[in-house]
Amino acid sequence: MTSFSKEDEYDYFDKVHITSHSGIVQDYDIDELKFESFQQNPLKDAILEDGVNKFNNTEFCRVFKYLEREAYKVMPSLKLGGQNGFQDTVGPFVLKNEIQLVDRNNENIRVIMHKISCKDDKVSGVLQMYPVTIKPHVVARRTGLSTLTLLVNGVWNSSTGLLSMTGCLGPDLVKCNSGVLLYFPKSFSTKQRSAVYGSIFSLTNATKPFHPVFIGLEMLYPGLYDLGSYGRDYLSYNYSKNDLAVELKERIQEPRLITYIKNLLFTYPSVFDKKDGIFNISSRLLDDLKIDTFSSFETFVNIEVLSLGPLFRTNDTSFFEVSNDEFLNVSLNLLITEDPKKVREPSYRHVKKLYLEGVYDLHVGKMYLIGCRKVDFDHVNLERGLDCLIEVTIQYSPVNTRWLINPTAKISIASQRDQTDVYQFNTIRLQTFMIHDIDHKKNVIFRKIFEGYFRIFLLSMYIANISILILNMKKSKDSVPYISILTLTMWIIGYGIDLIHRKEIMIKSSETPHYVSRPYDLESYKGYLKNLDYFARFLVLVTMLQMARIAQMVMKARKLLSQQGESTPSEKKVILVTFGVCICYFIVMIALCGFDLYQHDVTFTKDYNMASFVREVWYSIPDFQSYMLIPQIICLRIWKPRFLGPIFGHFVLRQWLILTIQFAYNSVRDPVTYPV
Repeated sequence: MTSFSKEDEYDYFDKVHITSHSGIVQDYDIDELKFESFQQNPLKDAILEDGVNKFNNTEFCRVFKYLEREAYKVMPSLKLGGQNGFQDTVGPFVLKNEIQLVDRNNENIRVIMHKISCKDDKVSGVLQMYPVTIKPHVVARRTGLSTLTLLVNGVWNSSTGLLSMTGCLGPDLVKCNSGVLLYFPKSFSTKQRSAVYGSIFSLTNATKPFHPVFIGLEMLYPGLYDLGSYGRDYLSYNYSKNDLAVELKERIQEPRLITYIKNLLFTYPSVFDKKDGIFNISSRLLDDLKIDTFSSFETFVNIEVLSLGPLFRTNDTSFFEVSNDEFLNVSLNLLITEDPKKVREPSYRHVKKLYLEGVYDLHVGKMYLIGCRKVDFDHVNLERGLDCLIEVTIQYSPVNTRWLINPTAKISIASQRDQTDVYQFNTIRLQTFMIHDIDHKKNVIFRKIFEGYFRIFLLSMYIANISILILNMKKSKDSVPYISILTLTMWIIGYGIDLIHRKEIMIKSSETPHYVSRPYDLESYKGYLKNLDYFARFLVLVTMLQMARIAQMVMKARKLLSQQGESTPSEKKVILVTFGVCICYFIVMIALCGFDLYQHDVTFTKDYNMASFVREVWYSIPDFQSYMLIPQIICLRIWKPRFLGPIFGHFVLRQWLILTIQFAYNSVRDPVTYPV
C-alpha cells in the first residue's frame, strides 16, 4: 500500500508490504530429514545436568500444544560478547524492517512456536522471531512468512526426550539448513529456569554456518502461574547451591545470644502448624515471602518464590511436610526494574535479574542465598554462561510487630569476585517499601483496638498522678502558690479543643491518604471502638476537673499569701517567655519543612508559606497539653521558689514519664497504608 499524499502532509504514511501464506504448515516426508546432521548436539551437557521428561507421543502432543504461543527468550551468545547491536542476523534469522537492531543480551527479541501440528511422533509448525513490543498472541495470528520465520518439522523421540526438527527460512523456504532441538527439563535449578529449552544451529551441509542460538521458555514472574498442572505433574527443583548457602549462613549469622533474644521477642514468616515435630508448608508461606514493591521511587523490586522445601510453586494449595524446623531450602527469582530517567541512585542494571537459591532461616526470618546472573561475554568461573559468584541475603521484618510497624524487607547483594575482575561489583543494599501482608486487615483492626485501650491506660496514669499531687498539696501547702496557672490552663485548653475538634483524643490514628481513600470496612467493630472512645473522653473530663481543682487550690494559696503581706508569684513574665519559646518552636518546624522542600527542588509562593505557618500553628493548638511542663520549668527559673520541695518534682517526673511513653509510641508506629 502506498500513500498518494505528499511526505509533509498529515495523512502520509510509509509504504506498507503485507504477505500471507495460506496453509503454511504442510505435511513433510519425515524420511527426507537428515538426522545424521544432528550429531553436533549443542544441548548435550545441559541435558545431562537437567534431566529430561520422556513423554509418550500422546502426552508430548498434549504438553507441546499446551505451551504453544508462549514467548521463548533468546539467550545472548557469549562468543559474540553479548553486545549484538551491530549484527544483522540472529542465528538463521535475518534482521530487517521489524527488527533492525538487537539490544543488550537480546532483551528486545523473543521467539514463539505457533501453528503447531502434532500427530503421533510427527511435529510441524512455525518458529518466529519478533520484537518484544508485540504481544505473543498477536504474533501467533500472523500467517505471513519472512526472514524472521522458520518453518520447522521433525519427530519426537520418546526414548531420548528430544524433539528434532529441520527448519526452512522464509519467505521462499529454500534455505533449509537449520536444525532445531528442544527438550523438556525434568527439574529447575539456579542455572536452569526454563520449562522448555532448545537450540537452533547450522546443519553440517549449511553453506553459511552460524553460531548456535539457545532459546528457553523461561519461567519468571508472572509466567510462573501459567504452568498450571504441568508444573505440578512434571517439574521438580534441583537444589545445587545449598552447601554454599549454608556456609554463607554460618559465616555471617548473628551471635547465638542475639538470635535467642530475637526468638523470644519476635516471630517471622513461617509455616502454618507444627504437629509431632513436623511442619506443614502451604502456599501461604510462599505468599508471605513474596516481594512486589518499590525500594525507592525509581526502583521496583520483585521477588517470586519458585520453590520452598519440597514444594514447587504451582496454582494448587496442597500441603507438604518437612521435618527440618531449622531452615528450609528455597529458590527465588529476583527482578529489579528501574526508571529510565533514574538520577538519584546508582543503576542496578547489572543485577536486574538474579536466579537465587539457598536456605531460609525460620527463626530469624532471613534468607541466605547464592545468586546467578546472565553476563555479556565468556569469562572465567562461569556456569552455563552465568556468573554464580554472588551472595544475597534477604531479611524480613517480624510478623508480630506488623500491627505497629509496616512489614519491609532488607536486601543485600554482594559479588565474591576480586576487585580486578571485570564482573565484580560493589555491594548493593536495598530496603523496600511496605511489602504484601496477608493479615493486614487483622493488624489494622488490632491496632485500632490497642490504641483504644492504650488511651485509657495513659489517662488512668494521668489521673493517678494528678490525684497523688492533690493529696500531697493538701499535706504540704508551702509549695502550692508556686505551681504555674499557665501549666494547668494549657492542659485544660488543649484537651478541651481535643474533645470538641478531634475525632480521636490523645493518640490520633496515623493513616496515609492512600489508605483513607479506601479504608477497610470496620462496621462490625465500630460499636466496640466507640465505647472505648467514649470512656477515654470521660477520663479526659476527669483530668480537666482535677486540673481545675488544682488551679482553685493555687489561687486560694496565693490569696492567702497576699493577705499575709508576702509577694505572690506573677505569671506575666512566664507567659511572655512561654510565648517566645512557642514562636521559636514553630520557626524551627517551618525551617525544617522548608529545608526538606529545598532538598527536593520544590519552591512555593509567599502565600503558600504563610498558609503553612498558620496550618502548623493550628495543628499544634490541640497538643498544648503535651507542652504543659514548659511553663513550670520557666517558673522555676524565674521565681526560684524555696519551698517547692520534692512533691512537685516527683509529679513532673511521673508526668514526663507518661508523656515519654506516649511520644515513644507515636514515634515508633508507622502510618497505616497499603503496599505501593
